[in-house]
Amino acid sequence: MKRGSLKFRPIDVAIGIGLCSFSLLALWASQRQFWIWDYWVRETFQAHRFPGLYAWMHFLTRFGEGIWIAPLLLLSMIFLWWQEARRQALFFLLYTITFAPLPTLLKLLVSRPRPKFVTKQAATGYGFPSGHAFAALAFYGLLAYLASKRCSSRPIRWLVISLCIAIILAVGASRLYLQKHWLSDVIGAYLGAGTYLLLAIRWLESSQDSGGEEREAINDDVLPGR
Repeated sequence: MKRGSLKFRPIDVAIGIGLCSFSLLALWASQRQFWIWDYWVRETFQAHRFPGLYAWMHFLTRFGEGIWIAPLLLLSMIFLWWQEARRQALFFLLYTITFAPLPTLLKLLVSRPRPKFVTKQAATGYGFPSGHAFAALAFYGLLAYLASKRCSSRPIRWLVISLCIAIILAVGASRLYLQKHWLSDVIGAYLGAGTYLLLAIRWLESSQDSGGEEREAINDDVLPGR
């Protein structure tokens, strides 16, 4: 492929589908519409509430907050730096900084209220999309991707990926159990964060390909008879 040409990939289709799906759901949510599943999930969790489970869900939901994300980001950057993947380490930092304010901005644009019935500490502000679920998929999703590329040990690689997937799902479930969000708030967060994650992966893979093409071009210049 010639330098400067645009290479289309299947991930571009996924990005387009994700962006369109999130936009449609956000537009629908801005009209303060709710699915029948929103009410069904809320009523189901209301009927199965236990003090011990509430404390556990409150613990899980914090994996979508800076108290866990910040130290894990630091450890990930140290690991990437140690592996001489400094560009990826800096990108991970910039990526995390840029996605952090997105849920708040989207909530202001959509302005859909949270569930009114909560049993303990009520959440404030708008609900769509769920900020915790958004942060969980955006951060742990990229962490899982980098682990798939950088962890040489297969058991450790799959352990990290499995834990990341479990955390993403657990954070979303905890927001529903704690009655901080509607089901569509969490799904909207996954769609938005998933699209942002795919854009990041697309950029990382494109930069790796361009770097390989530049090295190949240099080799061709040095060894014209190759």
